[in-house]
Parts: sequence; structure tokens; C-alpha cells
Amino acid sequence: MHRMENTSRREMIGLTTAAILAPLELFAQSSGKIPAEIEAKIPPVETIDTIVRDYVRDTKGNGVDTNALVMRILGEERLAGINAFEGPDGIVERMEQLRLLFAGDTSKMRTLENAWLNAVATKKVAVDANETLLDMIAKYVLIIEGGADASATMQNAQQVRTAALRIALANDILIKMRAALTRIRIER
Repeated sequence: MHRMENTSRREMIGLTTAAILAPLELFAQSSGKIPAEIEAKIPPVETIDTIVRDYVRDTKGNGVDTNALVMRILGEERLAGINAFEGPDGIVERMEQLRLLFAGDTSKMRTLENAWLNAVATKKVAVDANETLLDMIAKYVLIIEGGADASATMQNAQQVRTAALRIALANDILIKMRAALTRIRIER
């Protein structure tokens, strides 16, 4: 039998803070206020332009795999949020465990529901940013294949970086939410 009273008020407040406030605060920020650790995960504009140009040059005539190109820019970061959401011991699985544990405790269920809504909204931000990024990369590649020089593509590189930062930020939030959910002890 689950013992709900073992879940401390502090653990629930930690979940509330991580899962409810973080997305609202972070997505409201301008790109100039993105945390340094997120900024550091995404290459600078010039590097992105070089990555895309080199990739286009290397695949000349063979078609460009935009997914592979996005992976070169984002690395492992690209799927980190989806894994935190859907993976084993991810947010989805953990929420189900906690819903069973807290059934009947209205206050804790409300906190969980808010956390769930924010997790879903944050995942949607990551998915939408990923789709936007794929579209941007496809257009970017066409411009390069059309012979545009680096000065003409810097704006494209900046747009790609902005979308990549949005993905990295959403992923970071989802990873922190999973960690907050994991810290809530389930004792039998």
C-alpha cells in the first residue's frame, strides 16, 4: 500500500516550482536572457553557417537530409526533451505512478495536474520548434545551393540558432521536470 503522507510538503513545493513556474518564466524571456548554460549548448551563428555550408558542399547532388543536419547543430540535445517526456522513467510514466499514489488528495492532484499541463505545453513548444527548425534548414539549404554567400545567409543562421535555442530551453525544462518528479519518493 502507498503511503502518501511520506511525500513531504517540500517535495510537492519543489515539483510545483520546477514544473509550473519554470516554463512560464523561461519562455517569457527574450532571447537575450536565455540562461548561459542553454546558450552554451548551441553553436554560435558563424559556426551554424559553416556547418550548413559544409554539409551542403559535402552532399552536393545527393539530396540533403535535414534531420541529419539538425543533429549536427543540436547534437544529443535534439531529442533530450522527448526522451525526458516519453522515455522509460519519463514524465508520462512518473505522472501515472504519482496519480495513483495521490488519488484522493485534492491539493496534490491539482499540483500534479498543473505540472502535467505544463509538461505537455513544454513538449509542444519543443515539437513546434523542431518542425520550424526543419523548415528553416530546408530553405537555408536552398539559398546556399542557389549560390548565396555567407553575408547573405547570416540571417538564416541566426534564425536557425534562435529555433535551436528554443528547443534546448524546452528540453532543459522537461529534464528538470522529470528530475523534480523523480525526487518525489514513492514508498510502499
